[in-house]
Amino acid sequence: MNYRVFEADEWEIRPDESAQEHMARIFQEALAPDPEGKRVINDMLGAVFLNCDVQEKTLTLKFHAKDWMNNPNGTLHGGLLATASDVTMGMLTRYYKRQESCVTVQMSVNYLRSIEADADFYVCARAEKVGRRVLFLRADVFEQKSAKKAGEVTAVFM
Repeated sequence: MNYRVFEADEWEIRPDESAQEHMARIFQEALAPDPEGKRVINDMLGAVFLNCDVQEKTLTLKFHAKDWMNNPNGTLHGGLLATASDVTMGMLTRYYKRQESCVTVQMSVNYLRSIEADADFYVCARAEKVGRRVLFLRADVFEQKSAKKAGEVTAVFM
């Protein structure tokens, strides 16, 4: 991932783009491979941009439950559902903070159902409150094929 796009020098809204188009462009550029070739868990998750909404303060990313993400039962490991949620909410936080780094201060996950191996799932994050220093976010995780909710996540970021 290329989180440097959230820094001020990359932030300019182009003359021909709306605020919505700007938000979508920033997220798509952030999901590009890191220019320095760093490979961290965020990259290994393979997030794909689905959509965002500048008015609603939302971001939706799609993930694929790969074999290495499975628990011994053959379903997505709960820690990776939490990590995918953290990545999605963290990107939304970076957008509103307009900076490369952010910190998860608190996160709570309610697991509602398992996600099968080799299934696509998506995380829909919303910034509930954007303060000067602290942001409160919520995310819902859905298994794509059935569209059933697999998790509910709340978090606080700085």
